[in-house]
Amino acid sequence: MSIHKERRNFPRIQLRANAELETAAGRWPVQLVDLSFSGALVACSLPFPPSRSETVTLHINLNQDHPILMRGHLVHSNGSYLGLECSPTGVDQRASLRKLFSHKNNATLG
Repeated sequence: MSIHKERRNFPRIQLRANAELETAAGRWPVQLVDLSFSGALVACSLPFPPSRSETVTLHINLNQDHPILMRGHLVHSNGSYLGLECSPTGVDQRASLRKLFSHKNNATLG
């Protein structure tokens, strides 16, 4: 029996939202499945071409004027699910992500 050691340093929240993945080759619509400060799991119904070394930008659209942007790279794929290691692109993006986590945690506790 193998024991899987959890390597995540940040909590994840389940979050269903429309998003887009951007690479040098273009943009692909994806569905956000879960999110943390250091990564995301997305579902993509279209063929997605990036290699693991290619930089991707995740645009999370939450009915805001400005999407939350996270930049990183692909770390795994399983069928239509793509695991990304990524982080917010700036101070404003990090603040928006903190606000989102705070809102989701308060909704779960309340």
